[in-house]
Amino acid sequence: MAGAVSIISSSVVAYENSLSPFPARKERVSDYIALSSRTVKMSQAIRKRATILETAGFDSLDAMHLACAEAGDVEYFITCDDNITKKAKRNPAVVSLIVCSPLQFLIEEVF
Repeated sequence: MAGAVSIISSSVVAYENSLSPFPARKERVSDYIALSSRTVKMSQAIRKRATILETAGFDSLDAMHLACAEAGDVEYFITCDDNITKKAKRNPAVVSLIVCSPLQFLIEEVF
C-alpha cells in the first residue's frame, strides 16, 4: 500500500529498553515496541555486520541497532540520537539505509 509505514523493532531495542533506569521511559518504549509489525532477532550475521559498523566508528549497541535494521530490510532508520545520524552521514558507503531524525522523516516522506 502506497504511503503505508511499518514499524520494525529488534531484540536489541528490547534489550536496551530493559536496561533503562527510568520507569516512565521504559513503559513508553515498550508501548512503541508493541506497535511494531515484526521484530528482528539477533543472529550471527547481524553480529558480524555490527562489527563492520563498529570499525566505521559506531558504538557497539548503535552498530547492532543498525545491523538489525539492515537485516530487517528497512528503508529508514529513525532515531533521536544525533551521534548516529552524524556518523551515518559521514559513512554513506558503509550504511545501507537512510538514517534520520523523526522530524527529517516527516519532512521527507509526509509533507
